[in-house]
Formats: sequence, C-alpha cells, structure tokens
Amino acid sequence: MYQVQLNESYFPAQPGEALIQRSVGDELYLAAKEAGDRNALVEVLESGDLGRQWTYRELHQDALMLACHLATKYEKGTRVAVCANNIPEWVILEYAAAFAGLVLVTVNPSFQTSEVRYVIEQSKSVALYVVESVRGNPVAEIAGQVRSEVSHLIDLVDMNNHQEFFGTERIDAADLPQVTALDPVQIQYTSGTTGFPKGVVLHHYGILNNAVLVSERLRLNKNDTYLNIMPMFHTAGCGLGTLCPLVVRGRIALAAHFDPSVINATLESEQINCFLAVPTMLVGM
Repeated sequence: MYQVQLNESYFPAQPGEALIQRSVGDELYLAAKEAGDRNALVEVLESGDLGRQWTYRELHQDALMLACHLATKYEKGTRVAVCANNIPEWVILEYAAAFAGLVLVTVNPSFQTSEVRYVIEQSKSVALYVVESVRGNPVAEIAGQVRSEVSHLIDLVDMNNHQEFFGTERIDAADLPQVTALDPVQIQYTSGTTGFPKGVVLHHYGILNNAVLVSERLRLNKNDTYLNIMPMFHTAGCGLGTLCPLVVRGRIALAAHFDPSVINATLESEQINCFLAVPTMLVGM
C-alpha cells in the first residue's frame, strides 16, 4: 500500500510501474508466448470435481480459433451478448471477442424475458450466446422469445454445442482487425436500483490495467491459483477473476456454480491462494 503523509487536501500522484498499452487479446498472446505450458484454466464442476483444463497455449489457440470464426460474421465494434453461468466457454468467448474487436455485452443469467430484452435492445446486440438453463431459469427459452421480439438480434448460439459455438467458417488470423488498447471491449450493466440499468462501455486499457493494479494489491504471482466464484456477467468475474490471473500468468479455477460446501472443499483440495466474494457468499462458507 502507499506510504503517504497528507499535508494537502488532495492525494498526490504515486510512483509506480507504467500502465500497459495493450489489448486483452495482446495480453493473452504474450501469456501463451511466455508461459505456454503453464496451466491457465481449470473447470470446477457443480459436484466439485475438476473438469476440462487448458494451458495458456491451448487457451490462446481456442480463443483465436473462435475469433477467426466471429470475424467472418461480425465487423469490428459489433456488440454480441452472453448469458450463461461460469463455464470455460465464457472465458474463451471473452478472449475471442477481444481478438476480433467485438464488444461483449454481459447479461445476468437470472434475468427474465423483459430484462434480457431491455439489455439486448439498449445495447443493440446482434447475437446472444447462451446455455440451456441456469439454476432452473430457462435461459435458452427466454433468449428465443427475445429474438422473436427484437429485429436486430440475428444469432442465437448454444455455447455447449461445440460445432455451433466454434463454427466452421474461418478467416486467417492475420486478417483479424487491428485492436488498440482504447477500443471498447465490453458493456457492463449497472444494477438499476434507482431506475433502468445503465450500459457502461469499458475499454481494453481500463479493464486490463485495473487487473494489473488489483493483482499488485493482492500480491498475486504466477504460482497462485485464483478461484473465480463471482458470476462472469459481473466485472468481478470476467474482469478481475479472469484478467488478474492472466496478467501474472497464474491459474484460474472456474466454479460453474456457487455452493458453499463445494467451494470450501475446492479451496482446500486445489490450494487456492485467492478469491473474491460478496458478504453473502462468505457467510455461507
């Protein structure tokens, strides 16, 4: 933490490392180049068992493959939405959209039809990536209803259908658009406690440097395993929970759902060094 003695009514600028001028895709590329064989992502199933795993090289390859498919369908700057629980495909889509210069719109998978419709209409998303259901909420059914009501929502993609998700048509990776640090990367929606949720546009520079600075405060390093239990539609999930481990070349254990007993067991079995949670989660644990 900063060691500061305040003598004026403002907080003085502090020395530190220069902020990085890269896109999220560039950072994943560097991670694959520098730590390709290191474990990057492991799936924690609802049962608590470990599922699929990716090294940084494998995660980069899958994200790039999906990006090359996305770029055949959508121009740079197009908004595509995602409504799903914490599955590895969410992470892959986040990175792929960054490579393709798309703006990822995050949707709470507990939303009902009117709420999903509002986000899709307000963000002008042309595609919606979904799973069948989340904790009994029929996400795919709701998405189908929204697509029938919103003319600019063209594509509805099942993230658990490998062929549908990754597609078959691809361009060469060299033909992906140029993406800069200040290009928009996500639209996150506020809680809407005092009105309709507001869409907040985030850029690569902001979310990546936020992860760098938070990682420094948390003292994360490449040997740490970060348990991501925060929902991916939230900045704590797809922002910090995904990008903090990336910038230090650490490992993510991605929990499909939050169940206190499962999470407690995972903390012990996987020797988790760090996780973020809201008070309700901590009380449950």
